[in-house]
Amino acid sequence: MNTKFQKNKKNTFYCLFLIVLISCFVGCKNSEKEQPKKWLGKNILINNLTETTNYYHMYDSTNSKVGSMVFGTFFDNGFFVARDTSLFDDGSVYETAEFKIDTTNIKMSQTKINFQFGKVNSLNISLNNSENRVIGDYIIKKDTITNSIKVDSIYSYNIYRGELFMLLNAIKLQKGDSLNVNVFVPMQLNTSKVLITGLGEEKIKVPFYEDTQLCDRIKVKADGIMPDNIIWITKAVPRRMLKVNVPNNKLDIELVDIK
Repeated sequence: MNTKFQKNKKNTFYCLFLIVLISCFVGCKNSEKEQPKKWLGKNILINNLTETTNYYHMYDSTNSKVGSMVFGTFFDNGFFVARDTSLFDDGSVYETAEFKIDTTNIKMSQTKINFQFGKVNSLNISLNNSENRVIGDYIIKKDTITNSIKVDSIYSYNIYRGELFMLLNAIKLQKGDSLNVNVFVPMQLNTSKVLITGLGEEKIKVPFYEDTQLCDRIKVKADGIMPDNIIWITKAVPRRMLKVNVPNNKLDIELVDIK
């Protein structure tokens, strides 16, 4: 046989072998990258996490406006961040908060809350989180007295309460689906046993839209450590939280503007 032909055949074989080897390697790497991230045991749809600022009004049982809330989300160096400002019109409560979720593992990384009651009483919370360990500070001001509490504790929890309002729109929860979770509640420095249930679809009207919007309706039933909620999230993408009902307080929070 022609030695030149044998040599070319041998070179061709090696080239094909390298191509197959490289393709397998690249394929494996891509497969690793494409592994879906999980939250509450469900695949999380990262594309549903958007940079936006949503404005809400709070209404009491007589449908009178009693307060406002601004909830903005954005990405910052591998973190998904939410900033919340809430206040009651009568000045009784004013709250600002910031929550940071690590997008590599979909876990709350940092929580900061400044909660003011009236003019002189306040609670400042600053927590850093690693696995189930919570480390940080509580500073409580009441009248002329200030107390500072150092926190370094281990809790058995699945998620922080703030994650419900940041990530519920990024999982699929069908009618009848239910999730039992332990939720860490920073304001109480405690965990709450919570049942999250998909209640199915419902069309609702909120001030931001001229017509009704088809939503997934989700019930969050807690054990008293945190309030119960019923939450409406649009079916249409980008998914938005349109309404939150707080039955314990007879309060509705409805979307009025988006920027």
